[in-house]
Amino acid sequence: MRLIKVSSNLDSFKTVNFKHGFNIIMVERTNPDNKDTKDSYNGVGKSLLIEIIHFCLGSNKITSFSKNIPEAIFYLEFEDLNNRKHKNLTMVHKLSVKKAYQ
Repeated sequence: MRLIKVSSNLDSFKTVNFKHGFNIIMVERTNPDNKDTKDSYNGVGKSLLIEIIHFCLGSNKITSFSKNIPEAIFYLEFEDLNNRKHKNLTMVHKLSVKKAYQ
């Protein structure tokens, strides 16, 4: 199995597609000339993406998700490398219900 995509029903969530091989999550500073230490790479979603993946794979409910985005649905799409038909598996995780289907 290989994770190929993380997506959501939220308009503010940008779908993350993973390519074959090693993937690196990078961000680009909007104003690289600004020397203010508060203008860093924080707050762009690198850690949040890891939290969402962890949440979808069965970790405990994340309270801040329930409070701030109760309508959120997250999707993890996996490629089944052992399936010769190359069907993908999608895990759907709502904040209160979890289902897996093909």
